[in-house]
Amino acid sequence: MGKAFQLIGEFTVCAVDDPGNQDVLCVGPSIVATIDGQIQSLTLFVGTAAGNIRVAVYAADGTGGAPDTLLGESASVAAVEGWQTIPLVAPVPVSAGDGFWLACNFDDGGCATRLGAIDSAVGHIVAQAYGAMPDPFPLGGSTPGNRTRSFYCLINP
Repeated sequence: MGKAFQLIGEFTVCAVDDPGNQDVLCVGPSIVATIDGQIQSLTLFVGTAAGNIRVAVYAADGTGGAPDTLLGESASVAAVEGWQTIPLVAPVPVSAGDGFWLACNFDDGGCATRLGAIDSAVGHIVAQAYGAMPDPFPLGGSTPGNRTRSFYCLINP
């Protein structure tokens, strides 16, 4: 019998469109791996496609578990409506107990992802020109987010 994988994040289609994120870096909420393995791609629900998207994984190694160290990122890909799986440039190894954050960045304000209802989920939103993901995460200029985004990853053992 093969080892089990872990699906982690928000894998339901949330109800609220979230347009207007051009040159904005959105992360969160933080998630924790329960198995050893690697992340090869991130999956994001796009309600309205426009422009391009980049995604990344940040370690939860900042103050209080905030995003800090860039672990991996994707190349720029065209936005496509629906669930869009975006491969990372290189797999990100994770161990059980590791905390990390999923991040997305857009070059077109017309691209809308999906958000859930306001809840206790904690995320961060910061102005960030579209392009290579920053390392470390620019937490100093961020504002807290309080909605879950339709965004997840698969950890393969």
